[in-house]
Amino acid sequence: MGMSAGQARLLSITARMTDNELRSQMITNSKLRLADKSSEASAKYMDALNSQQLMYASYNDNGEKTLTALTPNVLTSYSDMKNQYAMVNSSGQILVSGTDAKNFENCSTLNDFLALYDTTDPTDPKYQWYTNLWYRMGGTDGVKTSNDTGKYKEIDPDFLNSTEWLQFALENGIVTLEQVQFTEDGSQEYPNMGTYDWVSISYNNASDITSQDNEIAIAKAEVKYKNEMQEIENQDKKYDQDLKKLDTEHSALQTEYESVKSVIDKNVERSFKAFS
Repeated sequence: MGMSAGQARLLSITARMTDNELRSQMITNSKLRLADKSSEASAKYMDALNSQQLMYASYNDNGEKTLTALTPNVLTSYSDMKNQYAMVNSSGQILVSGTDAKNFENCSTLNDFLALYDTTDPTDPKYQWYTNLWYRMGGTDGVKTSNDTGKYKEIDPDFLNSTEWLQFALENGIVTLEQVQFTEDGSQEYPNMGTYDWVSISYNNASDITSQDNEIAIAKAEVKYKNEMQEIENQDKKYDQDLKKLDTEHSALQTEYESVKSVIDKNVERSFKAFS
């Protein structure tokens, strides 16, 4: 190998070795980023494991307790053996279903309103329930002359059966709760409700509302976590293979570099001897 050819070959090998080292460094950095992604995935999974879902406790005639995911519909719809709650927005308006809003607007008197719910017996719990609702929505003891009471607002139908919306709204103070409670003195604001009154209550203190592990969220998080970790593991294995390949290539280039350099050194040595 001539001197010029040897020098050119040496420069080519050096350039390839430099490129090889740069690629190795880039892959190493990518492996570090994978470690960060793995930590993030683990943190999100741990958060999901700790997530809680609000539940509503109801009871049947035998006193058996059933837990149901808390939604506006579950919370406010009538049922026997059930406490009466209302959701209230920041303007003090009670949030009601489209059915309740329409019934209120189409009725001029309490009796008309009660008739729509098929209850006319004052001893019927349903009678008291919808009487309470009538007065909380702004109904009067006489003939209602206007629907524009400002006391109620129809809830978005998309939220009516949403566990996520209600839990978020309660936890962030977007809505608060009121509960109908027995009081011997009756209500000053709603005197026609008899011995009952609407009382503000924190959802944390509501006896019918509890929380439990959010099994659905946990299951989804587990699937997502496993998929993410599998993807990270596969990518990490590929990076390891690429690094091994580059290391083998680097060793071969290093050997070739030393061989070519040795030939060049010998050529230089012979040249000096020839002219000495």
